[in-house]
Parts: sequence; structure tokens; C-alpha cells
Amino acid sequence: MGHAERLAAQTQAMNKYERQAAHEVIKLAKDVEPRAVIHTVLAMFLMQDHNPRRFRSDAAFRAQLVRRVTALTEKNVGTWWDYKAKKVKRVYRDLPIKTVEILGQWLAETLGGAALRLAQLERADEEKQREEVLRYRQALGELT
Repeated sequence: MGHAERLAAQTQAMNKYERQAAHEVIKLAKDVEPRAVIHTVLAMFLMQDHNPRRFRSDAAFRAQLVRRVTALTEKNVGTWWDYKAKKVKRVYRDLPIKTVEILGQWLAETLGGAALRLAQLERADEEKQREEVLRYRQALGELT
């Protein structure tokens, strides 16, 4: 968060999308437990590892990553009255694509390594379980 605060406090001319990404990080830091952000990012990376074709590209994955993380705070939620349904509906505010790219890059750089290691450990556990099931089936086959 220190990097984001420095960018947001900067008075010199800078990229507006980078400044907006910094403000999003500050909003998240104030409203959301760091554990929730970490769990969300790790879960998204595990989902991508489990089914790589779910996302068309790395950019698409990072865009969804940012959407899920920014949805953790109520500050990115608006409401409107639906006259047909006669109830209030929630709407999530989307960020400009360049802001999403910057924020996605920051999240991937910060937590991506840990997430990839977690995915590797998950694959190893799944392989171990498959081997145990295979040995169990072979043992049952030998008994009959």
C-alpha cells in the first residue's frame, strides 16, 4: 500500500490510470481485510490453473482478477431502482481498461508467484491422490 499512497499523493504530472489504480488499492486497503484479497487472488490463480481455457488470454484473466478483487469493497457498488422488478438492484462499477491492466499487473506481480506455487502444490496433491486410488484399485483387483 505504501507504493499506492506515494502515487496517489504525488503532485507532479503522471499517468491518470496509474493514479486511479493507486486510489483503488487505497480503497481496498481501507475497506477489505488483506486476507480476503489474498484468498481471492489465490483462488483466481487456482481456477486458471485448474481450467486454463476458461480465460482467453492473460489480459482477460487479469481483468477478471481485478473485477473480483475490486468487488470485495462496497465502495465499488452502486444501486438503482428497477421499475419492472420493483426492487433495488446492485451494479458494480467498472474501471477503465488501462486502469484494470495496471491493477492486474500489480496484483500478478505481488501475489502471482505465491499463487503459482500454491497451484503447483495442489497439482502434486491431486497426483498423489490419483496414485493412492490406483494402488487401492490394484490391491482390490489382486484380491478377486
